[in-house]
Amino acid sequence: MSRVTWVVLPTDKSGTVDQVWDVLGTAKAPGAEKVAGNGHAKIGVASGVRLPRRVRAALDKHSKTPNRNDDTFGVVAACYDSKMTYAQALDVVNQRDDLRGRLEDRGEDDKDVRDCWAKIVDLRQAAAQDEDDDQEPTELPAVPEYPAGALTGPLRDLIGSSPLPAALVAGAGLAALAGLCPDAELQVRGDPVPPILWVAAIAPVSGGKTPALALAFREFKTCDAVTHAQYRLELAAWRAVPVKERDRKPPDRTRIIEDVTGGKLARQLDDEPGRVAVHDELAAGIRNIGQYKRQSGDRDQYLKLWSGQPWRYSRVGDDIDILIPRPVMSVVGGLQTDRLHILGEDADGFRARWLPHLSEAAKITWEDPLREPVTWETAVRKMYDIRRRRGWTLGGTALRAWADAGRRWKAEAQTDDKTMVRIALGKADQ
Repeated sequence: MSRVTWVVLPTDKSGTVDQVWDVLGTAKAPGAEKVAGNGHAKIGVASGVRLPRRVRAALDKHSKTPNRNDDTFGVVAACYDSKMTYAQALDVVNQRDDLRGRLEDRGEDDKDVRDCWAKIVDLRQAAAQDEDDDQEPTELPAVPEYPAGALTGPLRDLIGSSPLPAALVAGAGLAALAGLCPDAELQVRGDPVPPILWVAAIAPVSGGKTPALALAFREFKTCDAVTHAQYRLELAAWRAVPVKERDRKPPDRTRIIEDVTGGKLARQLDDEPGRVAVHDELAAGIRNIGQYKRQSGDRDQYLKLWSGQPWRYSRVGDDIDILIPRPVMSVVGGLQTDRLHILGEDADGFRARWLPHLSEAAKITWEDPLREPVTWETAVRKMYDIRRRRGWTLGGTALRAWADAGRRWKAEAQTDDKTMVRIALGKADQ
């Protein structure tokens, strides 16, 4: 029996999962199989071989109501449960005329299918999490005291303005600073390093994660709201111009985002190359990029974004070709201590890219009078308005401290017996 291997899955709407690509000149024999490049199960797609039974049943089922979203959801769920990839699910949906017409009518690319896929991922992973609850929890060492005294200036003012755990407030503050100055660069060795941070604020339930994020990003969001209002005015004026006379669509210069998947993220970074994704629940954000349980191209792209590598996003079928030469994408969110596995497997490079800020269970009291972080919020407003390339270099005491820390991390990476720790220490100075 001949087999055909798909090295790259089709991304346009011209192909269907009933086709076999004779990429190596092999015969299109009945029973030939497609092998997804991301390790999913093989799906028979040769002529005469039908889709999995549950997928066929979902395609044949037509809901009594005119809302075809229920049908789309059913087809996508069947594809997911049959171990098919997202690209394959999108292809299956497009096989049914009414569902394909729904996508075309809405004019939102594949958003309808993507939303269904994301919801199904959440539902299936929630069920898997219930099964994981019966497992023994990971034994973690004691959480070290956060070195708040090493911080100065506006960030120290932010930490001192609240009874919230210093680690959580500082982690949120560092992420906010990275999002505020994406045009900045630090010259340490070799190429300049952009301010890209992935911060996981880790604490037990009700440990102060969400309030810490709210405090650190309060003024940032206020600035973004003003920018967004201006963008809406510019967009309205642009839409008022006859289609044939329009210039390029006005860019959205806001910096805080929530939707961090595929094409949406590419368009956002094309408008404003410096962004920060803020998630109250980091687990949900990671699931949306396909990291947990299922692999996806979004996840691989994120690994590149952490390093600030140029990103080219193209969709042949939609005539989209976007190049972001210098994407600066930071991420921050709260994560419960019993969900650390969502950051990735021990030997996974995805996990090593996170900068954890841990806090133990603490009783937070709000009895003392709170003060406004005036110094912090003044600095936020000033940095938000600076949109030009600028750079710094380390020298003197700062350079010596950085070099000493780098040598210590490298030495510890050689002696620690945990793969996860070795990989994290290897990236600690990046």
